[in-house]
Amino acid sequence: MGLDYNVIDVIIAQYPDSNIRYVLEYDIRKNDIVLFIDDVIDSKEADIDLSYIYNDYKGDKWLYSDRPIHTTYTGNILIADEIVKRIVGPVFANSVKENDYVGLHKGEKQLTYEEDIALKQYINGIKKYRGKRDLGIGACVVTCNPFTKGHFHLIDYASRQVNFLYVFVVEEEAVFFPFEDRIEMVRRGLSGLGNVLVCPSGKFIISRSTFKNYFEKEVCRDAIIDASKDTMIFRKYIAPALGISKRFIGEEPQDNITRQYNKLLKKDLNDVMEVIEIPRLEAEGEVVSASRVRKYFLKNNWDEIGKLVPRSTKEYLQANKRKIIDLKNRKGLDEIIEFIWEHNKVVICGLGEDGRKIVQQLEEALDEKEMQKLEFYDEKSAGEVYRDKIVMDFEQLVNRRRDDYLLITTSKFKKDIFYLLRRRGVDAEHILVAE
Repeated sequence: MGLDYNVIDVIIAQYPDSNIRYVLEYDIRKNDIVLFIDDVIDSKEADIDLSYIYNDYKGDKWLYSDRPIHTTYTGNILIADEIVKRIVGPVFANSVKENDYVGLHKGEKQLTYEEDIALKQYINGIKKYRGKRDLGIGACVVTCNPFTKGHFHLIDYASRQVNFLYVFVVEEEAVFFPFEDRIEMVRRGLSGLGNVLVCPSGKFIISRSTFKNYFEKEVCRDAIIDASKDTMIFRKYIAPALGISKRFIGEEPQDNITRQYNKLLKKDLNDVMEVIEIPRLEAEGEVVSASRVRKYFLKNNWDEIGKLVPRSTKEYLQANKRKIIDLKNRKGLDEIIEFIWEHNKVVICGLGEDGRKIVQQLEEALDEKEMQKLEFYDEKSAGEVYRDKIVMDFEQLVNRRRDDYLLITTSKFKKDIFYLLRRRGVDAEHILVAE
């Protein structure tokens, strides 16, 4: 009809409370229309009853798969026509464009009902500081993958600027060292600081649900981040509950994702607390980074590690290396197995040495029915038969399997494949990169 409208599709959750919260994540302007379409509303309570569409239908096409709300394409068209004719068209005709500002609600990330309960439990589980507050209460959020002299430099400085400091260690298991090892290294490294409490970050501070870009930065470093839910939770819930008035962050000259996050923290938290950025510690002319430690760790270069980490970290890594490596290898395979269990079709992307090794491990862990879910993509092997399946080339992959789930198994070309898939419109939620 040529009406100047954009349609925003909000996924419906099971509970009405959650549906309202999803809607409130958007700016709602004067001329906007919010429609709730459901089959559980009593016809007397609904503003418009569309059941007559089905009752009076004389055509020969299926309108729904099992019941009216689960509509087919034809059923959707009938509903859409009625909505435009009876609601959108008349409202549009009477709208005043000049006053179409954010007049009803300014959008902000919301918590679901379940998240609201879990967040309260999380905050109640943290020991609250009850002492003096003349210098304020501060917070640091660190991954410590592993704990370095740079982390100690940041936290030691922060602890001297406040009466009490909360150190939140990112709990998400999406980095090299397991969480239980990371938080133990932090606790050992900070044992001499009496005004510091080390806490897990839970699901509410830098997690996949609040800031998923953080865990994709190895393969998508140029992404524009969305951490608005993360900053909203910290500003609105965690900081007030714990009395936090200062947030300390480390300067980030290299990592684009973290640099954007620092900038967002300064903007979003500025009105409720002081955000203090601390220059990174350097050793022998280079910034002390956990990534350098990880490289030396895999090469058993303990002399270089000793230059970058506190003694407590070095001793912990030496004592637990075999356990950490074994657990990392097992956890990596477990994540892949779970990924296959959860989806009907999974495409293995890469059949070089890494990919074939993973397939062999999967053959030992999965039954034949689960293995039949697997399809294969590899440019060099395209057209060949592997495990009774024809290996796809890239065009076949993106044209035929873009809605399937893709497991990138090649360590050498994982970034290239990831970028290519994203540029061709494949959803990042459909991609898992094997470590």
